[in-house]
Amino acid sequence: NVTGAVATAPIPDTTSPASNAPIGIRAVLVPRILWTIFNYAFLAFSDQCVVVLVPLMYSTSVPLGGLGFSSFTIGVVQGVAGLVGGVAQVFAFPPAHRRLGSKWLYTLAYGLFLGVFALFPLLSFVTKRHGGAGSATWALIVLQFILYVGSYMTWGKPPPPFHTLMGSI
Repeated sequence: NVTGAVATAPIPDTTSPASNAPIGIRAVLVPRILWTIFNYAFLAFSDQCVVVLVPLMYSTSVPLGGLGFSSFTIGVVQGVAGLVGGVAQVFAFPPAHRRLGSKWLYTLAYGLFLGVFALFPLLSFVTKRHGGAGSATWALIVLQFILYVGSYMTWGKPPPPFHTLMGSI
């Protein structure tokens, strides 16, 4: 009978080889994690396609299907779009994420890439029809960048399995 003794739980032995054994790659790459990785791979591919196609199409001459813009004009368009997109993201992402959740926000925002890509041939058609970049072309450029800014929300907060995996690396 010991008085004043404090009961303590046994302390686990963290120095044993079994507790420090590395986790194999097969244990980490379960289907749920693989789907998340594939989704982010396709997201990166889609995003890079837009990043490459915008200056390519905007600089190509009108007879060849582009918009015939100068490098300066392309830089101004992309710079303004990036600035506005960054500010819009700060204010739009938190309420959208609270309202829709990670999965629905990602799905809807990724769907905006369809509009972004669909506007490339439409821009070419409208610009050729008017013989150059007119007000209709500029309206479509604004629409394209609004959709592209909306697609920024796909890069927001990753779904839980990916977040957990990246947190453990």
